[in-house]
Amino acid sequence: MKYSLLRPFVNRIFTPGKEQQQLVQRNQNEFGMVKTNAGQSAILLRFVSWISGREQIEQHFSRFGKIKETLMFYDRVTGMHRGFAVVHFISPQSAAQAIQHKPHIIDNKLLAVTYHTPPETRRKTN
Repeated sequence: MKYSLLRPFVNRIFTPGKEQQQLVQRNQNEFGMVKTNAGQSAILLRFVSWISGREQIEQHFSRFGKIKETLMFYDRVTGMHRGFAVVHFISPQSAAQAIQHKPHIIDNKLLAVTYHTPPETRRKTN
């Protein structure tokens, strides 16, 4: 009885649907993360599942073009994945195709994909 009451909520959490896609899009627009950087060949992946590995990410995004490098970021203390990654493509067209093609779902998790801005080129807000 207890589990049957939770089933709609569990399905809602783990099944990326239209509402979750709209939430990601709204957050990207709200925080200014939708960019059109024509010359950039790197993309930032957010909301990456902690069970996802480099091979899964490269396999998913290799259909858009050749990948030069995939960077995964880990917590120093726990050694666990921090939930974001950067994929560097050889050509900027591949990055643009990857951003335009949505949704990206790896390990039943909807990823937010934007252009990656290296720290040294980010605009200072202070």
